[in-house]
Amino acid sequence: MRKIGPSLLFVAAGLLLITGCRSRITGNEGNLEFSYVADDDIRNFNKPIAVGARLDLEVRTVGRRRPVEVQKVTSSDPGVLDAVAVAGSGFTLEGKGEGSAEISVEALDGEQTLTDSVNMLARVPEVLKMYHTCDPGSTEALYLTSQEIWVPFELEMKNGQPVIGYGYHPITITPPEALTLDTQTKNQQYFELTTADTPQQATVASTLDDTTLTFTLVAPADIDGATLGLGAGVNPEVGEKHLYDILPTAGGRPVCQANTDFTVSTTTPEICTVREIGAPDSGDDRYQYSWVEIEGLATGTCTFQVVFTEGAGGAGATADFSLTVDP
Repeated sequence: MRKIGPSLLFVAAGLLLITGCRSRITGNEGNLEFSYVADDDIRNFNKPIAVGARLDLEVRTVGRRRPVEVQKVTSSDPGVLDAVAVAGSGFTLEGKGEGSAEISVEALDGEQTLTDSVNMLARVPEVLKMYHTCDPGSTEALYLTSQEIWVPFELEMKNGQPVIGYGYHPITITPPEALTLDTQTKNQQYFELTTADTPQQATVASTLDDTTLTFTLVAPADIDGATLGLGAGVNPEVGEKHLYDILPTAGGRPVCQANTDFTVSTTTPEICTVREIGAPDSGDDRYQYSWVEIEGLATGTCTFQVVFTEGAGGAGATADFSLTVDP
């Protein structure tokens, strides 16, 4: 199977952010609705923007939610929150310092001018949570060299309140050449990193607290087998299709987000069909690439083999699996 192009994964993430959940609120005057893309505490609009971060807001009419043409945005305290861009039906705020500010908006709904305002906060986050996607409970995980990887993160205050915004990266990478951070993305859920082209170990350390993740980079040739990831423990059923995440291993340990060629075949075609699908096109699971779809045809034992073609020094690393197909 061909590797999935990184651009496709970035498109999927972009679509998720554009079409995902939004925190909304009606303005103080009741004329306009303000909203932004959110993944934490959706119903709480007034989550603080991180000092140093930006947030894109959309403005619509109340009720029918028609897009408006934003004409002017002013802040009661630009030293706390400043309007740094206005375009179409939206505007962008940047956190400048801790505090609160009233954001006033003037917009056109057709030929009618509408005004409204919303109160917003800015805070310096106190907590950074980060995770490895294939092993959230561990502070160290394996990744392949020369890969684009995604590291989930959350910014919070010590009381657990989410802090939002993009373009704020309170981390230090050591050594800096091991991982390259994409500082231009608007992603508020993941740090987007590119791994170096040589095996080595790196750390990503929070500048807010003592959170640190370790990244051990291995070459595709170091892959020596595979293990079941997400989906493990669930048996396929006759007439049903199930997805299973196949994680390549190196030194017997799973490799996260390994975007590398693999093939799959079954030795029990009368019991099951097995096909590689790469990665789901939406949801958090899209950051794991080596998925297979198994359809149960008859009760019995479904056996299949996965080969990571670049593994075992280029000879291909194989792993055999068996699952019971339930009625």
